[in-house]
Amino acid sequence: MLRFGMVIGIGVAAVLGTALTATGEDWPQWRGPRRDGTSREKGLSRDWAKRPPRQLWKANVGTGFSSVAVGKGLAVTLGNRRGTDTVYAFDAAGGEVKWKHSYPCPVGALRHEGGPYATPTIDGDRVYTLGKAGRLLCLDVADGRVVWQKNVARETGTKAPSYGFAGSPLVSGKLLILNVGSAGAALDKATGRVVWKSGGEGTAGHASPRAVEIAGRRAVAILAESQLVGVNPADGRVLWRHELPSGSRAYKIADPVFLGQTVLITATYRNLCLLLRIADGGVREVWRNRSLLSKVFSPIVVDGHVVCGHLEKTLRCVEPASGKVTWEQPFAGSAILVDGLCLVLSAGGELILADVGAKAFKELARKRILDGKCWTAPALANGRLYCRNAAGDVVCVEVGGK
Repeated sequence: MLRFGMVIGIGVAAVLGTALTATGEDWPQWRGPRRDGTSREKGLSRDWAKRPPRQLWKANVGTGFSSVAVGKGLAVTLGNRRGTDTVYAFDAAGGEVKWKHSYPCPVGALRHEGGPYATPTIDGDRVYTLGKAGRLLCLDVADGRVVWQKNVARETGTKAPSYGFAGSPLVSGKLLILNVGSAGAALDKATGRVVWKSGGEGTAGHASPRAVEIAGRRAVAILAESQLVGVNPADGRVLWRHELPSGSRAYKIADPVFLGQTVLITATYRNLCLLLRIADGGVREVWRNRSLLSKVFSPIVVDGHVVCGHLEKTLRCVEPASGKVTWEQPFAGSAILVDGLCLVLSAGGELILADVGAKAFKELARKRILDGKCWTAPALANGRLYCRNAAGDVVCVEVGGK
């Protein structure tokens, strides 16, 4: 019997093995194990005429844009109903609600549906979630019990960005690093104690922190409202920074993408697309143009090129060295690179299988799996793809096969 009656349908196939599960991996945080939208799984179904994506279960979690984190046999996400955020933990294979935790939070429907943005992070026996008003939760992965909770705005003396906190928590050793303030903040992941925080009056951006290594030096990259900054994860010391346009409607939502010692930043607002080179503790702008302008979709790297939704209307591939567009498709969406192919969840809910390279895009198959606005990045774990729309419909589909 289902504990909370939220699951709409469960397929028997959810508990069966697939070809992908033999080399599967969990997806415990925003955009996967490496936070780059790539999966190392093998065995993706290439013939959708014979073995199309099959829905295993479906549920509704309420309004929002939080993606799904998969680990410890659970699929965890957030949604909002009537001014209340709820963290849901589903059985990853069958869809049964194992536990949930709720707290009051305005839906915040500012020019869009609203609801929570940040994706949970599963680390060991803990789950970390961040609400748009700044409520940071550490929950027990087994039963959803609150281990500790903090209001990060109050704890760090900062304010939320325009649309609320959106960056997904990043675990770095014993620390939990957040896009809070002008250059991030870090809390002890065991207790919630603030270890370091940004100075100054700057505001957070909406992208998620990312661990990077440049010229043999580890850093956490944080895209704030007015700058891209690399900090020492242990103490928050700024290693490099680059000023960016800020102020009215200068929102930074898509994650920056790193390629060696360069980083590409894209944002629809203020028509921001630029490539930076980081060297010797300094940052130099290589080029700036309008070839890739993404509001909500974060890029992936394919054959050394950057693939991302442009103006939420088309999918483009850009050559980083020159900033030139090498191909374009008449739809936008979030992409995952897996088993030599791409899975793209379009903004309208179609799942597209494609052979993608630096010079060409070849569509192999497509199937509608959701309706409504699908701006949230999908998650892929152990042969199953987890997708959602803004209304809170979450679907789990099997994508493994021979």
